[in-house]
Amino acid sequence: RYLLIRGRNDAKTSANREVGVMSSMFTYGVELAIVERNPCLRVKRHKIGPRERYVEDWELEAFSGVCGELLNCYVDLKYLTGLRETDMLLLTLDNIRDNGLFVRPSKTKNSTGEPRLYEWVTELKEVVDRIMALPRPKFATHLFCKKNGAPFITPDLETEAFGYIWGKAMNKALKETKLKVRFQEKDLRAKAATDADDEGHDATELLGHGDRRTTKIYLRGKKIKKVMPYVPSKKNSNPNNDKEDT
Repeated sequence: RYLLIRGRNDAKTSANREVGVMSSMFTYGVELAIVERNPCLRVKRHKIGPRERYVEDWELEAFSGVCGELLNCYVDLKYLTGLRETDMLLLTLDNIRDNGLFVRPSKTKNSTGEPRLYEWVTELKEVVDRIMALPRPKFATHLFCKKNGAPFITPDLETEAFGYIWGKAMNKALKETKLKVRFQEKDLRAKAATDADDEGHDATELLGHGDRRTTKIYLRGKKIKKVMPYVPSKKNSNPNNDKEDT
């Protein structure tokens, strides 16, 4: 019943995850002999298809217009690098090198985890300069931090604090701009990959994937595939052709 009710209004993914948490709790309860069984077992979860949300340029511009300079810088850097949220929030002053922005991605199942150097180009240098100009305590080391200098990410890689300001800015954009459908922070990674691929760049290299098949998950079909219509050949355009040939 929880899955059915919670899964309404496009909340199927949240419903699945929350029931997953419940299942872990009940499994632990069985181990401690607090309950006799786990009622979440063998309960069929919602079938979730691949995410297809593509953030249009005007939507991103609308969001950036109301989100404040910190998120503005975050969005611009994310779009240029395609980094994951955790890697973005883990960036510190030490990542800024003479020859570019050095990043050691947090290893995931589908990534190489290899250190990467995003070489300086005008756009990247300008964004980093803007980030450095953000108000911050002198002792703050992270590029993106709270007013008290603390990072938006915990040692356990939790990012609730950042998620809060993102959600607040998104709600403001939905209320004050022409943006009608919200998008998630991770959709910007997909946008970066899609736009890069569309312009002939190596999206797999940009995202740091070890397999092109993984990159395809992030590519959004933002453009309608162009197909040439079938035009019948004019074999019998002249009804007298056969007689003349004869």
